[in-house]
Order: sequence, then C-alpha cells, then structure tokens
Amino acid sequence: MSNKIITVFTAIVCAMLVYATSSFAHGLDSPTPMANIAGIKDSFSLIDQNGHAVTEKSWPGKYKLVFFGFTSCPDECPTILQKLTVALDKLGDKKAGKIQTLFITVDPDTDTPAVLKTYLKNFHKSIVGLSGTTKQIEAAEVSYKVFASKGEKGVDHSAYTYFVAPDGHLLTAFGTDESAENVVKGINSFIDSATQK
Repeated sequence: MSNKIITVFTAIVCAMLVYATSSFAHGLDSPTPMANIAGIKDSFSLIDQNGHAVTEKSWPGKYKLVFFGFTSCPDECPTILQKLTVALDKLGDKKAGKIQTLFITVDPDTDTPAVLKTYLKNFHKSIVGLSGTTKQIEAAEVSYKVFASKGEKGVDHSAYTYFVAPDGHLLTAFGTDESAENVVKGINSFIDSATQK
C-alpha cells in the first residue's frame, strides 16, 4: 500500500475519531462509549520496559490509556505524556490506580525497553513503555488504526490517546487538543458511571 493511500486512510480514520468523540467537546455529561466505526481493537503482543512479554490482557480489571509515540519526538509526544501525567495526578492515587497507561513506541529500532524505561522517568511513575519487533509494533498499529511512517526527521504518526475499558472495549479517544482537565472529566465520567452500576 502506498504512503499516499495510507495517509488518506489515516485521515479518514482520524475524522471518524473526531466525530465519534465530539460529546466531550460539547460538554455532555452522560458517558457513552464512542461508536467504534474505525474498528479499533485493543490487541497487542509486545515487550515492556523491563523486558517482559505482555499482551492487552496483562492488566486484568484495569482501564487502559494507550498512546503511540517515540522517545526522540521533539514536541508532540512529550507534550502529550506530560498532559497524561497531569491528568493522572489530578485523578488521585485511588482512581489513577484503576488505570494502566501505556506508551507504545512507533520506532522499535531505537526505542528498546531500556531506552523507554529511562525516558519515562520524566513522566508519571505508572506509565509503562512497550516495544517489540517491527512486526509486533506494526500489528499493534493495525489494531489501533495508528498511522506511522518513518522518515529522515523521525516518525510521522497519528497521536490519539485511547481509553479502553477493562473488557477491551474502546470507550473514547482523546485528541491532541484535549486539555488535561478534559481528559480527567472523560475518565471520571466513565469510571464513576461503571461504579454506580
């Protein structure tokens, strides 16, 4: 598949995500899982920052925040990771403890488990870095409908943060423009709603 076709496909998927997650942008309080029209799946088989093999089922009973990026990213990735750090701090230890935040590299040739572990010391202590072989990373990208294309200046990639329920269903996806406060609001609405059931 050519890069042009991949780019167009990714743009369509991103537009779907923007449409499907618009309830938070419009301030709706009732949490409704997004219509997963993009067919995103919570599925991967990777290596964590401590060298252990993990899958999407390695954190039973936990919600997941999943973000794809790379450690040498000059701006967007550290900005989003810092935003997630602020959001997790605002949630407090009890509620943040119900969530596993995952940073999956799109540059496995550079981002070994050791590199990820060192890099993530700059962010919230609960964030876990995941790497793997090129095939493993590509499979994870396909599952989450992530676009990533490596060039001379790094990796161009889509940058949504996926919020996944403990049963693997996609609840929502936060765009790059979402504030930490809005991320907290979205997470709280889903977790509080599930607690009341």
